[in-house]
Amino acid sequence: MIEVGEWIRTRAGHIHKITNIYPHYENEKLVYEEQIVELAGKHSGWKVYQLESIIVKHSKNIIDLIKVKDIIEVLDNATGENYITYIFDESMIEAVKEDIKDNHIKLLGVLTHEQFNSIAYRLE
Repeated sequence: MIEVGEWIRTRAGHIHKITNIYPHYENEKLVYEEQIVELAGKHSGWKVYQLESIIVKHSKNIIDLIKVKDIIEVLDNATGENYITYIFDESMIEAVKEDIKDNHIKLLGVLTHEQFNSIAYRLE
């Protein structure tokens, strides 16, 4: 079950943070099976059961949602420089997680490979 404060990754590759889950009322009657989910930056109107059907993963930590072929932006805490990095395999995900845990880098953003594929201009 998803919870407020968790990050979700959908089948379409979208990553969102759950900011609120609240009861759904119809004609002033509470419908328990139909709680509404609010996502950071937008009012989604999704019902919990609808959202759960498209979620591929959820976690309190956004780094757990990163997959191979995603692109991340990180801040190197030692140099103050921002870097864009392509995640090429599982060992790189583990290395990034370790660097974040050890406070060497800070995750600033994620572009999922699904998002990249949907907006990339293809030459052929």
